[in-house]
Amino acid sequence: MLISLAWIQELLDRDAPLAGAEVDTLLTSLGLEVDDIKRAGAGCETVIVGEVRSKAPHPKADKLTVVQLFDGASVVQVVCGAP
Repeated sequence: MLISLAWIQELLDRDAPLAGAEVDTLLTSLGLEVDDIKRAGAGCETVIVGEVRSKAPHPKADKLTVVQLFDGASVVQVVCGAP
C-alpha cells in the first residue's frame, strides 16, 4: 500500500516536517511494516510539462499540425503528427 507522507503528517498532527528515516522509525515503532520509502517524482527531474496554447493545420501537409507550446518560460512552435 502506498501512503502519502503529507497524509501521515496530517494524521499525526505534526507541524514539523518528517524525514524518510523518521517515518520509517515511527511507523515501525507503531507495529507497522515499512518495505520501502519512495520519493514521488523521482527520476523525472528533467521532464518539462508544456501547455498547448493553440493548434492549426500545417499549410503544406494534410497529416501534420502546427502547435504553439508554452513550457513555463517561452512559447515554442512545433510541427507534430498528432491530430
